[in-house]
Amino acid sequence: MPRLSQPIRRTAAIFVKSVSEGEETFRREPYNVVTLDYGDGTAINSFVEPTGGRALSPLEREEKYDEVRIYDSTPFLKTQIGYIRS
Repeated sequence: MPRLSQPIRRTAAIFVKSVSEGEETFRREPYNVVTLDYGDGTAINSFVEPTGGRALSPLEREEKYDEVRIYDSTPFLKTQIGYIRS
């Protein structure tokens, strides 16, 4: 299969589930997980991108996601608020 000139970009919004005062809440993490697929069978590239990291065109008034992922805890340790590198 030939390589696509522009990769297929899929963006996943990340939320973390928590319970506060007996109610389940969802906190939006400050990043998205982005995957790029060139459609030629090579490994799909994925990376973490800050929320709003992609510049929106003047016609776009909101961000759109291909997927919403909900986790019980932060999936990437280094993205936690207050994380200190050792």
